[in-house]
Amino acid sequence: MAEYKLLKDLEVGMLIAESIINNYGQLMIPNGSTLSEKHIKLLKTWNIKGAKIKSSEDELVFVIPAFMKKELRDRVLSKFSKLRYSELSTELFNDLIEMGIIYHAKKLKN
Repeated sequence: MAEYKLLKDLEVGMLIAESIINNYGQLMIPNGSTLSEKHIKLLKTWNIKGAKIKSSEDELVFVIPAFMKKELRDRVLSKFSKLRYSELSTELFNDLIEMGIIYHAKKLKN
């Protein structure tokens, strides 16, 4: 079960259980994200008081075997083959690739 934690109790590596939206309705941190130091600084900057965090019992960690990760990464990258190299090096794109790898790995598992 998710629990609400105050900003002072948030730690790097915790999983967000509910998307964090600022006062203007903008998405700050999406549901399922792993908190980073950058996220915590962002929350402080926007005066966000806390967040719902997934407890360790909420879901099992989905581990992708190393031998599958390269194949899945290539599969996801092929979907974005029309992008220029400069667009491929952004942090956002890397996050998108990781999400695609997890998506394809879960499809293979089921």
